[in-house]
Amino acid sequence: MEKQLKRRCRVLIVDDEIYIRNGLSSIIHTNYPHWEVVGSAASYEEAYRILGSQDLDLLITDIQMPDKNGLDLIETLKAARSNLEVIIISGYDNFEYAKRAMHNKVTHYLLKPVNLDEFRAAMVQVEAALSEREQQSLYEENRQIQHTNSVINELLNGNASAEEILFPLFPDIFASYYLVCMDINLHELQKSVSPSGVQTELRSTLKKISRTYFSQCLVFFRNTTVWGLVIPGRDYAQLVPFLEYLYSYLMDREMITAVFGISELSGIQNSFGDCFHQAYTAAKSFLLKPGPPIYRCYKASDYAPAFTYDSVLEEKVINAIRTGNVDEAQIYQKEWCNALLSSSPDIFMLTKASQRFSYSIMRCLENSFSLDHTFFQFFEALQDLNEIHCPKEFEDALSGLVNYSCQLYKNLYSKQQSRIVQYVMQYIQEYFREDLSLDLLSDKVQVSPNYLSSHFKEETGMNVVEYLTHIRLEKAKNLLQNTHMKINQIADASGYHDPKYFNRIFKKNIGVTPNEYRSISTLKNK
Repeated sequence: MEKQLKRRCRVLIVDDEIYIRNGLSSIIHTNYPHWEVVGSAASYEEAYRILGSQDLDLLITDIQMPDKNGLDLIETLKAARSNLEVIIISGYDNFEYAKRAMHNKVTHYLLKPVNLDEFRAAMVQVEAALSEREQQSLYEENRQIQHTNSVINELLNGNASAEEILFPLFPDIFASYYLVCMDINLHELQKSVSPSGVQTELRSTLKKISRTYFSQCLVFFRNTTVWGLVIPGRDYAQLVPFLEYLYSYLMDREMITAVFGISELSGIQNSFGDCFHQAYTAAKSFLLKPGPPIYRCYKASDYAPAFTYDSVLEEKVINAIRTGNVDEAQIYQKEWCNALLSSSPDIFMLTKASQRFSYSIMRCLENSFSLDHTFFQFFEALQDLNEIHCPKEFEDALSGLVNYSCQLYKNLYSKQQSRIVQYVMQYIQEYFREDLSLDLLSDKVQVSPNYLSSHFKEETGMNVVEYLTHIRLEKAKNLLQNTHMKINQIADASGYHDPKYFNRIFKKNIGVTPNEYRSISTLKNK
């Protein structure tokens, strides 16, 4: 099977006969769409002017030309580009020419007039050689990436000193440097894009762009979404223009949004781990305070040195989950979240708090449930916050975990309700307009009032009277929202034959009078 090139390749055609140049250009344009003819030249000097500093993968050249011959051109270009592929097309079957060509590692020597099958066979071999070289280059680049990340992780884990580990990679470590942390959001990318593909492309992009701004730049990544760049302190003036350009480039071409955090100016006397801590904290501050600019410099005064974890609110969330009360659980969860975010924690404090919160929920569930994939998706999102980039995403992850946990408990209650409780609930739902009492209902199921009361409360979280009130008021709310019935008619239809008592019960449980509730509902529906 022919090896396929993964990139666009460049070819220069050199021949003193214009019809030969045009013919070869046409053949390549028609049959090799991933090849680009960067130019055609009639002589050595013209070819040299066209090339300049351009990259070149293939040279197709004649030998006999007005000035220096094609073999001279090959030797000149091979000296600068040892991996250059060459196809010689000559009208001379000359052994000395062939011998000199082989000395320059040229294996494709075609005679004029060019046979298309021979040319096609030569191109197959050229592409195979380039593809193999491309794979080898990619392997070497990946090996270098792995080496760089391995040694930097050793450094960040405290297993080596900056002098030992960074000097070979970044000699300016002895002078001064800034560490930039880039936090990228890959949500817009197609899910089919592999993490390794993202890493390879992104590292190549960072290296290419950084060369035009900095005298040195060390690129590494902690994971797919968190990247680091180390730049010399003397190049700081170029840092903001670089970040602005990089932000636009990633957004426009790769559909990647990114934010950047910059450490304080550091040197060999500083801990590299502390510098990364600063840059990562500054980048992730967008999770707490989103919005422009696209980069932030680390300032210790922006973050609380410590904060108090609200275990009381956490316990209220847990208790609401245990009763399957989604509304109450969400109210307490939002209070907990707002209190946490308003305390100005850095990303490490925030991560620690979200880990503790999610572990508390998991512990309250793990003895009663077989926790599933959906639960762990919410749970894992709150463990390191790498995939979370703004307050809304953080709040959504918390809300999702709480909602799903409540649903698990509600499902458990549904399965555990006994035949007696199910019968009583159904009876109340059907006959709530009648005068019902605990004694009447216990007689219906032939158990004692105390047994029914405790069993009903245990399995539903409400006693019988509370449940009856709940059903009646739900009916009343529905009639208030969807009918023009008078209040006394709604009271009677809901099981309350005394309108004054109905008004009092409604306001006590709902917080407003029936008339006020109807007015509010009418405004909402407009």
